[in-house]
Amino acid sequence: MAHIKHFILLIILVFLTACGSVPIQQETKTRFNTTNNPELREISAVIISAGESLGWQMKQTSVSRIEAIKMSGNEKVIIDITHKLNSYKILYKSSMNMEYDAKKGQISRTYGRWIDELKNAINSKLSGM
Repeated sequence: MAHIKHFILLIILVFLTACGSVPIQQETKTRFNTTNNPELREISAVIISAGESLGWQMKQTSVSRIEAIKMSGNEKVIIDITHKLNSYKILYKSSMNMEYDAKKGQISRTYGRWIDELKNAINSKLSGM
């Protein structure tokens, strides 16, 4: 019986740890190298493609800025991705149901996972340019 109690407590602890908030990632510049000297519009197209492949809704708002929206269930996040010819930056804009606390600078772990996945997809696609 004691083993069952310990097991249940362990499951609860793991669940509470996984669902907590973490410091929000405000990205510094992520630099990249390309071999084909692409234009800004080509870099935009690659970033948009990377985001869309992960279910982000991507909208180019200027030559070097993309607004990206990710929704899952009742969770939603909006970010800006700005880029130059050799770097990009991801900036948090707003969210719904993501446990965002501006005073503490924290947000749901889900946000961090989504941003990490997006960065990996962008980096992968940019490395092929």
